[in-house]
Amino acid sequence: MTNPNISTPLKDIRLEAAHVEAAFALSAEAGWNQTRADWQWMLRHGEGFGLVDADGSLLASALALPFDGPCAWISMVLVTTRWQRKGLATRLTQRAMAACAARGLTPLLDATPAGHDVYRALGFCDGPGFARWSRATPVTAPPVTPANAAVQASPAFVAPAIRLQALREEDWPALAALDRVAFGANRLPLLRALAARQPALARVAWAQDAPCGFLLARDGRSATQLGPLVASDEATACALLASILSEVSGPVYVDAFHAHQRVQDLLEQAGFSLQRPFTRMAHAPGGGAFAFTPVTSYFVAAGPELG
Repeated sequence: MTNPNISTPLKDIRLEAAHVEAAFALSAEAGWNQTRADWQWMLRHGEGFGLVDADGSLLASALALPFDGPCAWISMVLVTTRWQRKGLATRLTQRAMAACAARGLTPLLDATPAGHDVYRALGFCDGPGFARWSRATPVTAPPVTPANAAVQASPAFVAPAIRLQALREEDWPALAALDRVAFGANRLPLLRALAARQPALARVAWAQDAPCGFLLARDGRSATQLGPLVASDEATACALLASILSEVSGPVYVDAFHAHQRVQDLLEQAGFSLQRPFTRMAHAPGGGAFAFTPVTSYFVAAGPELG
């Protein structure tokens, strides 16, 4: 095993399909939820960067995922435990930033508390916050108590005048338009890939004759990941979320934006607990500001690696 000495020469590489297994091992070591299928898709559609030692072992990774629009997503910034705090994450993040700049795209990312200061030092500014909510096993509807009676009576728990149905191929143009408004860029290839992972859980909300929201889900290494969830209002978002939660068995992750309290209330009542917070960040050179897309119609993120 290579001694993690700062003078040890490391080699910069481009991550490709052949590195999926090593990259998956890196994210699994960190306890992250990505699967091999996630890595395969991200490396096929994005630019992956890595650092290897003299033995060719992958020590660190970062990825730039371009979208059709003004931004690209930086994700999967990982360093194996014995090489942490040696500048590897910064080194690869800068490579990913350069890849974004070469395409004329603004780098965005979702930072954990541990990574927040690193990205601030690189010129990223803060945007909307969200938190990962997790549930180990399904629970039945909670009993009405003085503590939760007001929550259960809130409009979030009253079904709006919509209908929910399975996603159909002909729905994609309308869903892509909804997502572009909510997210700020066109990411239809990503949405289609996510929907294919758990097609039985891909749900669309309709108001009269037009879609007004959707929720996708995918399998993860340790839990089913719900998201993205886009909707015209909180009541619709909660109806979509509740419909899928009733069908999911096993551990579940939901990355819900802080701005939508009723969604968080629903998750708490459904047996979820807070796992950790994230901060959405954008590169703003010179300490400037960035016009983040408001999360008015964006309720649950696709995941920190996907935006």
